[in-house]
Amino acid sequence: MSFRENLQALRSSKNMTQEQLAVLLGVSRQSVAKWEAEKSTPELEKLNAIAKIFGVSLDELINGEISFTKTGVNKTDKTQRAQDVIGYDAFRKKHSVRISLGIALIIFGVFFSGTVSELSSYNIGLSKDMIDIMSGLVMSLFIILGLVSLIPSGLKFSEFRKAHPYVENFYNKSDYTHVRKLFFASLIVGISLLFISLMLMLAFTDAYPAESLAAFAVLVACGVGLITYGVMRLSALDIDEYNIQSEMKMSFSEIDELDNEAHKKELKLIKIVDIVQDILSVLVIFGGIAISMIQFFSGNSYFWIPLLAIIAIYLLILIIGGLIISGVKRYN
Repeated sequence: MSFRENLQALRSSKNMTQEQLAVLLGVSRQSVAKWEAEKSTPELEKLNAIAKIFGVSLDELINGEISFTKTGVNKTDKTQRAQDVIGYDAFRKKHSVRISLGIALIIFGVFFSGTVSELSSYNIGLSKDMIDIMSGLVMSLFIILGLVSLIPSGLKFSEFRKAHPYVENFYNKSDYTHVRKLFFASLIVGISLLFISLMLMLAFTDAYPAESLAAFAVLVACGVGLITYGVMRLSALDIDEYNIQSEMKMSFSEIDELDNEAHKKELKLIKIVDIVQDILSVLVIFGGIAISMIQFFSGNSYFWIPLLAIIAIYLLILIIGGLIISGVKRYN
C-alpha cells in the first residue's frame, strides 16, 4: 500500500483529525492535507515521528501492508473503510438545507411581491401607492431572510473547507444509492412543481391574478428549493470534487509550488474554467433579475418569464462547466 493510504488508514483508526496529527508533529494542517493528497512527502524526521505515533515501522508506513491489532487497522480486511472523523456528512446536510431554504425564500419573496401588487385590482380600501410600498416591503423582507440563510452558510462552508481542505472518501455503496434516489425524487417533484406553476399562470393569470401569482410563488419556491437540495446532497458525495475545489482556492503562485507538473497544469485549467463560469453566472443572474424587476415595475404581468430563463441558463452554465472540467481531468 502507498504511504498516503497507510497514513489515512492509521489516522482513521485513531479517529484522529488532520489538525490533531499536525499538532503532534509540529506542522501545519495544510502539510498533512498535502501528504494525504500526494502533493508532497514528509521529510525523514517526520516519517519517523508518524511511525512512532501509530506504532508501526518505517517500512510498513511507507509502502507496507499494515495488518495488526495495536492500531485497530487491518489493511488486508477489505471491509475496512474510512470513517467520517470530521463530521463532513452532517455539515454538508445542514449546508444543503440552509442554501436551499435561502434560495427558496428569495424566489418566494420576488414572486409573492407580485401577488401583493395585484391587490390594487381588488376593492380593499388601500391606495395603489400603499400597495406598492407593501409589495416592496414583502420582497425586501423575504430577500433579507434568504440572505440571512445564504450568507452565514456560505461563510461557514468556507471556514469548514479551510479547516479541512482534504477529506478521505468514507461513503459506501448504500450511501450513494440512498442519495441518488433522493436526488432523482427531488428532481422529479421539483420539475413537476415548476411545470404545474407555469400551467396555473398561463390558465388563471387574467381571471385570478393575485391568487395565481400566490400559487406560482409557493410552487416555484418549493420546486427550486427541492431541486437545489437534491443537487447539493448529490454533489456532497463527490469527495474528489471537494478536494479539487479546495485546491482551486490556491492562488496560481501556490499552484506553481507543487511538484507534480501534470497536476499543476490540470489545476490551472480547472481554475480558469471555474472563474469564467462564476463570471457568467453572476452576469446571468443579476441581468435576469434586473430585467424582471424592470418589467415588474412597468406593470408587465409576465415579469416572471425572465426569472425562469435565468434558472435554465444558470443550470446550463453549470452543466457545460462541469463537462469541461471533467474533460480536463480525463485528458490529464
